[in-house]
Amino acid sequence: METTDGATLLFEARGVSLAPAEDATLRDICSAVRFHTAAEHLRWLNDVVVVEEGQIHLTTGVVRTRGWVCVPEAP
Repeated sequence: METTDGATLLFEARGVSLAPAEDATLRDICSAVRFHTAAEHLRWLNDVVVVEEGQIHLTTGVVRTRGWVCVPEAP
């Protein structure tokens, strides 16, 4: 993707999606996301994992998620 300031940001998401029993037009998702960028001001993203959860609305294509940044801490 391209950020609003023109930087290129690639991401890779791996996880699962499940269809909730109450609505066949939704998919619940949970994934781990990694980022890759050469943009100096965003390089910190190369060292974190984001854990996200949310839903995909299959009829509209809208994806809504919330995420938590996991940063490794050195001893």
